[in-house]
Amino acid sequence: MFLGGELSKYKNICIDSINAHYRYEVVERPDANKLLNTTLAILSYVSDRYGSRVLLTAQVREEEREVIPSGYEVLEFWSDLVLEVRKSGIRRVVSAIKPAELRGRRVEFSISERGIVFE
Repeated sequence: MFLGGELSKYKNICIDSINAHYRYEVVERPDANKLLNTTLAILSYVSDRYGSRVLLTAQVREEEREVIPSGYEVLEFWSDLVLEVRKSGIRRVVSAIKPAELRGRRVEFSISERGIVFE
């Protein structure tokens, strides 16, 4: 099985813009949700089976003055932890969305020549 080979050796898997193709395919392909679900199911399997950690970032879209990730419902279903990062002036604000017991917790930081500085 291909999952037992290559992917099992990775303890940390990071995918930037996991929903990049979804954003465009959802307009043209009726199975776009299925494809994103399948991708996330495979990553969940690898994480559970081999103890890998999976970090995903998602592209966002603006909808009625609200910025949300494309395919959010699918992404949220497969995620144990959901964080939102927003820019506020020169600072970034990280807010917990999921799980419910962390909702509302925030951390602020800025990026300087010294690196990340937590406020």
